[in-house]
Amino acid sequence: SNPVLSATHDVLSGELRAARTWDVGRLAIELGATAGAEVLHQGFDTLGRAPNRMALGGHVGAGIGLAVPVAERLYLGSEAAAQTHFFRFEDRDGAPRTVARFAVRCLLGLGAWF
Repeated sequence: SNPVLSATHDVLSGELRAARTWDVGRLAIELGATAGAEVLHQGFDTLGRAPNRMALGGHVGAGIGLAVPVAERLYLGSEAAAQTHFFRFEDRDGAPRTVARFAVRCLLGLGAWF
């Protein structure tokens, strides 16, 4: 914690996904790959001078998902994905740098088949 500086980070992203699904009994098992783009915003609240920053980035990943029916058209689904995010930022000296960061994304949701 820094009493002189606080920061907020916001990300807006979109992705395309290709997946293959297998029905195994009542379960649907899915393997997929993703690629996407993102806009990153970083804001600062400080006593000094720290302008907001914007950056463009991208990500690629792979994941596995499961779905199990819970009613006639409803299903409970889960997914775990490993992703690598690429983005450019300015280092302390103001020089642009491209970095890659690893992330794990998990989700649990309720969906409907149409």
